[in-house]
Amino acid sequence: MKNCNNCHAPIGFRSVLKSVNPVRITCSNCKARMPIKLLPVLVLIFLVSLVSIAAVVALIPYTEVMLLVLFGIAFAGEYFYYLLLRAGYLE
Repeated sequence: MKNCNNCHAPIGFRSVLKSVNPVRITCSNCKARMPIKLLPVLVLIFLVSLVSIAAVVALIPYTEVMLLVLFGIAFAGEYFYYLLLRAGYLE
């Protein structure tokens, strides 16, 4: 999904970042909700989260650094999700 189904405005990164539910993004232009197909999103989120958390916990012994790295991974994951939406791989 490259654009909003209602007003055809491009999806912005802030819309993806502000959405609490990754399968229901609100358009920043017209405030319409854009549903995303559930299964590919859930599989992608589950696999990336599982691998990221396991790697960080196994490799970083300090809690503060571990939390910072996990926060960075989460932010990078949101941006990657946005790129998949903009490219049209997720609908």
